Amino acid sequence: VIYPDWWTTNTTPGTTDMFSAIQNAINASNDVFYPIPVYITNNNLVSNTVFIIGKKGPRLFGASMHSSRITWGGPINVQMIVVENCESAEIDHLRIENNTTNQPNVGIQSNINPATAVAGIGITDNHFHNLFIGSVSGAGSRIDVGIKFTTTGADQNNDVSLIEKVVIQNTNTSG
Repeated sequence: VIYPDWWTTNTTPGTTDMFSAIQNAINASNDVFYPIPVYITNNNLVSNTVFIIGKKGPRLFGASMHSSRITWGGPINVQMIVVENCESAEIDHLRIENNTTNQPNVGIQSNINPATAVAGIGITDNHFHNLFIGSVSGAGSRIDVGIKFTTTGADQNNDVSLIEKVVIQNTNTSG
């Protein structure tokens, strides 16, 4: 298991920007076919989109959707977490939320993008379990889309067939 705290100390949970630490932890688990799970603890503020690209079996998880948080603190109308060209990805036991007036428009976006594709990997068998995607009470803003599936590039119509066996369980959205 890899912890983002290995790169940056979350000195004030919910205030310390943990974007670089989370992205570095994901990148450190960068063996395309045998990635190491990334474990989120406390409340982690992120100021940029977190990318998980071109992996088989990446896992981003926390202790529970009540105590393990990724809270948005970045620009308006972007995606918080992008899972691109991943197979058997799992995001589990996390609270993905917004607490600023700069609301992201998507909590988790799962993409097929031919520009970053890895041969033999499509959006198949991805799992999103035990998640809360939404706004902190009284935040005054919202996340427009909880989980979004999309294709990019010139081959969009054919790529849709690669999106299969996606499991979404015990996931709440609010906003």
